[in-house]
Amino acid sequence: YVLRSSRSEDTETETPEETVEINTFITAIIDTVPMRIAREYLAPDQSSDEEWFTTIREMWFTTFAIPSAKNRSGFEHVFVGEDTGKLGGYHFWYKYYLDDGAGKIDGKDVMDYFGAKYGRSAAENEEGRSVPEVITLAHVWDAYGTPDDEGDDLNKRIGGFWVGCSPEGLIALGMARFKDEKSGSTRAVINNAEYELKLFSDVDRRKASNEDKVAKHINTFYPIFKGRVAGTDTGDAVVEPPK
Repeated sequence: YVLRSSRSEDTETETPEETVEINTFITAIIDTVPMRIAREYLAPDQSSDEEWFTTIREMWFTTFAIPSAKNRSGFEHVFVGEDTGKLGGYHFWYKYYLDDGAGKIDGKDVMDYFGAKYGRSAAENEEGRSVPEVITLAHVWDAYGTPDDEGDDLNKRIGGFWVGCSPEGLIALGMARFKDEKSGSTRAVINNAEYELKLFSDVDRRKASNEDKVAKHINTFYPIFKGRVAGTDTGDAVVEPPK
């Protein structure tokens, strides 16, 4: 996957190479522990692996149209980021890690960090920094690798992501959140920290068959840190259901 512009008026089609990439990726993660937990929660009555495979693909990887983007893919938006004139999506920590120069052969840094954005006060930002599993920040990405031209840099005034979460973990969390409520905010407590879980989903506006308006595709998904809750800071993960 590469950065795409949501401002394009051209309708994209999935290439054979992309089909292979997507199917290979889903096959690699489908039987991991996070995805097994998500399946038990989201689709306990699905009897076949093929149905579950299709559910993952439709929810995360199927391209759909919304008023602001003719070619939206939840996976691309969340994991890779999107050029909307600013930086759209971009909610996967490892992508930031790579763009910040770490893990690259050339060590090229194309990311500028502009501070924590957990809240308006210094105390809120300090509390957020004390939780290593999440970050809320402002940053600017030189997505096109043109350091002498700041005009095409993509700005994220406030963005964020969990830190250390695996790809399958983030996909599973998004799917579990999708079942709870298909758009808007719910809250959950994970490891003694409270989060607002933001998820928006949609239908493909290009299809006349969407008359029932039942959302099938994840548009975006990300956490907002709300504060610590009472409890210890160590031990196994404690997850409370969304409220």
